[in-house]
Amino acid sequence: MSFSDILKPRKDVLSSDGVEGITDLENLRDSTGKRIEARPKDFLDLTYPTSDVKVVLEHLHQRFTEKSRSAGLYLFVGYKGSGKSHLLLLVNHLAKNPALAKEWLSRYGLKCDLPADVTLVVHKFTDFPLYALWDLIMSPTGTATSTGRERPNLDQLRAAIKGRTIFLILDELEMGIRSISDKAVQDQNLSFLQMLTEESGRSEANNITIFASIYDSSQEPGATLKRVPRIDVKFSDPSDRTKIILHRLFENTDSIDRKKLDTVLTSFMNDWKRKGVRVPDDYLTQLRAAYPFTPELLQLVQEKARAFQGTRGALGLFGAIVKHTHKRADLITAAHATIQERSIKNRLIDLDPGMNLMNCAQSDLKDLGDKKFSEEIVSCVLLATLAAAGKVRGMSEDTIALQVLKPGDDINEFKGAIKAFHKYGTYFHEQEGVYYFDQEEKPNAKVEYRSLGVDPKKALEKAFEFWIGDLFGDRDAVVFQ
Repeated sequence: MSFSDILKPRKDVLSSDGVEGITDLENLRDSTGKRIEARPKDFLDLTYPTSDVKVVLEHLHQRFTEKSRSAGLYLFVGYKGSGKSHLLLLVNHLAKNPALAKEWLSRYGLKCDLPADVTLVVHKFTDFPLYALWDLIMSPTGTATSTGRERPNLDQLRAAIKGRTIFLILDELEMGIRSISDKAVQDQNLSFLQMLTEESGRSEANNITIFASIYDSSQEPGATLKRVPRIDVKFSDPSDRTKIILHRLFENTDSIDRKKLDTVLTSFMNDWKRKGVRVPDDYLTQLRAAYPFTPELLQLVQEKARAFQGTRGALGLFGAIVKHTHKRADLITAAHATIQERSIKNRLIDLDPGMNLMNCAQSDLKDLGDKKFSEEIVSCVLLATLAAAGKVRGMSEDTIALQVLKPGDDINEFKGAIKAFHKYGTYFHEQEGVYYFDQEEKPNAKVEYRSLGVDPKKALEKAFEFWIGDLFGDRDAVVFQ
């Protein structure tokens, strides 16, 4: 049995290419059907309604069903990989595909009634730099045709959007404004942006609604956008990240067999307790929420490993581990983040670009790889070291045991392996009961390890030679054995 008997991995997770964690709005123009962005049904199936999604949908529903003024700017702020582009694409598909939208909303008990005649203007600034932002509104086709004319005034803007319902979806807006080298033109674009966002909230007609993604709201154009009433989305709920990961990797997260799940988890819990491993009081609850992953693995990758790009980086690593373990693991733990598997190792390099600590771990694994549990112990401790990002690094023996030991494993072999790494591991350090890797060598460990390769008989002869020459100072002395 494996976790795949309870949770079914999606086909693309197990494919040769693995899971794709990047959402690219440019792929909307793909006519071949190969890109997920251009397949609205498949895209919606992979989309989990996070708290941020629900906030956007709730306000959009109010905006178009209630006769009152409302904020017309939806500002998505977050670092790369946090989900900004995914949410922009979701808005596009909900507006463009009402039948599919209704089906998806109904599945999760949500409501978001949008106008039937929305004009969608989608622009990704890193792919198509824009000299004049107003071209997206003033041009009937929503394309960049400006040759440098002055920006329109408010009356001209109102005339251009009158009788239309426009969704202006702006991806990488920050990069678009900053790429304008002419300061005067940049100021004109910021001025137009302010006028546009202010107008989006003035009229009950709701002619234009703006969805913009940026990295930092304290710098332009964020500073300008913050001057108007808006709906802020900052992708800050950590519980959402776990739900997104599980929904993206597995087909049946909403319909798993809870009885079968509890049988597996209870088996692990009872086995750990019989072996004397200290288990947190609420650990079973944590396991249920994190399954098929251990809570420690989720925390290390999603919360501590800041070098990963938000959900995107974590998704790539989890996808590689799921593919590597789906036929043989009942529970996915930090012990499965092995540097022996190329696809996993390539993801971990993001946490250690120079591979300094990874090479240290590889060296100790090479020396002590004949010990049972050696690969699992190295994987746990290395990930806990790499993910620390300046915080407390490493992992305690009890926590390592929760990642390594399965029902039926011998805890004495596990403890023996830990002691061997502690004694002989050149880069395997311990401080106050926490194990971690460090580039600083333990010189005694190297000597101890090399001593293991010396023939005992020759070692004894060498010792007697030392006694006779240096201890007794009598080369004619005889040592009886």
